[in-house]
Amino acid sequence: MLRRLPRYGPDWDAAIEYGIDVAQTELNLELTPEQRILQLEALLALHAEIRPDGPGLDDSSDLPAE
Repeated sequence: MLRRLPRYGPDWDAAIEYGIDVAQTELNLELTPEQRILQLEALLALHAEIRPDGPGLDDSSDLPAE
């Protein structure tokens, strides 16, 4: 059974009709700004934990030399 999504205007409806999955966006809209920040910080911590470290994988290598 499909859950009926709320309507947030014509752009939202068009995104759903186009096939975009808006379920995660809807869940995020229910969060407070503080909850969103905590969620983002947890994601960034996970990214830092699993990101491979090694030669050539450092983002700073793209910066011009001084």
